[in-house]
Amino acid sequence: MIWLALLLGASATTGGAALDRARGLAESGRADAALEALAPMLSAGSAEALALAGLIHESSGQLLLARQRLEAALTAGELADPGSAHLAIARCHQGTGDTAGAMQHATAAVASAGQDTARLDEALAMLLDVSVTEIGPAEAIALLSGALSPGDLPQAWGRLAEGYLDRGMASAAPLPLQAAISSDPHSPSAPGWQIRIADAARLRGRADEEVAALEVLARDYTAATPWAEAQPEDVDVNAVAEHIEARIRETILQLHQDTRLMPASAAASHQVEQLIRLVPVWLIRYPDHAAAGQIHSIYGEQLLRTGRFVAAHTQHMAAWDLTEDPQHLYAAGFVAERSFAQAAPPAATAPGPLTPEARALLTTVDLYHHHFPATEAAHTLQLKAAAALMRLGRAREARARLMPIIETAPETPQAESAARAVLNSYIAASDWRGARAAAEAFSVSPGLSSPALRARLDEILAETASLR
Repeated sequence: MIWLALLLGASATTGGAALDRARGLAESGRADAALEALAPMLSAGSAEALALAGLIHESSGQLLLARQRLEAALTAGELADPGSAHLAIARCHQGTGDTAGAMQHATAAVASAGQDTARLDEALAMLLDVSVTEIGPAEAIALLSGALSPGDLPQAWGRLAEGYLDRGMASAAPLPLQAAISSDPHSPSAPGWQIRIADAARLRGRADEEVAALEVLARDYTAATPWAEAQPEDVDVNAVAEHIEARIRETILQLHQDTRLMPASAAASHQVEQLIRLVPVWLIRYPDHAAAGQIHSIYGEQLLRTGRFVAAHTQHMAAWDLTEDPQHLYAAGFVAERSFAQAAPPAATAPGPLTPEARALLTTVDLYHHHFPATEAAHTLQLKAAAALMRLGRAREARARLMPIIETAPETPQAESAARAVLNSYIAASDWRGARAAAEAFSVSPGLSSPALRARLDEILAETASLR
């Protein structure tokens, strides 16, 4: 008995050495020599030798012979790695156009992959290649369901979706991703799967679906959610939250850029509405983020585009409060003027009450003037405020805002506009003496020198000559 055991051990060692020698010959490109070295073992029906010979035939393009050898190896039932043989047979079937055979053996390879992620990736890739022409994502999911244990399915479905995305099949990716999330909602990979659903929607140009996916992402995977509380200590929930924030903000910025470049159309309006839908999701969760001012400003810009002027003013003021950037305060003044113009009463000749929109405009203009006095932007806003006061019949208050522009920056276009507005305020009230006095004062100002304005001043002075 001892002698028999030693003989069997020596035989196995010899066989192993022969296999190793054949593998070395095959790897060096000497296929014929490798097969010659395997000949004694092939005659003896060695499963490992048959499998190696099948791989050598496959690499040489002899697919039918390779498949015969590999199938014989599986039939022998002694293979240490049957999954490798199944995968090679699947490749042979695929190479000869037998998609049914390819699916059968690729599925068997998936089932035997275990923790071998490289093997699983290759087998899934095989299924994907077949699914492009033969089956859809639902059928591929069903195949995997029959091949893997329930615990392995979510990750496999995630890999399946990645394969679809890699092949440009974005429409096929959401189904396996949703299946993965439904099967294991507390998986550490779940936020990543949800992000990939959003990515697939973007690749398809479906902004509404992308925004919907991001809404789910913000709702289900941020701090204090059941997902976050279920994570083990080695999962950095804060890092996931930061990634989610960045992904949502990146979409906001992309949609904002798109809306700026797109001409007015139904498609552009749809993009704007999606942006308006997504921005509050971000602002509610990250009000103290360093980018909050920028996001408030983007929100205000989109609200302005849709005619929601009061809400737009609120957003630009929030951006100003967070950043003290003058562009945000100027935008707030611009929007306030639009809001006033939209709701303004008919032009009045007698002083009328300040409307809420007028109060918002004047408050914003005064705030800008306080922080950035004697600037071109401040003068532009003062012109808007003065125009609103004129409309309300409050000419005296309007002129009080216009005269400092003329006095401090007479060479500017804003000063000429202010001078014309002052003159018109007197003329509208039939105050000819006031008009003449203003014209005389403006005529001696060297800064107010444009030919058009000078001609207007001469005309007023000539028409009121009797009032000298």
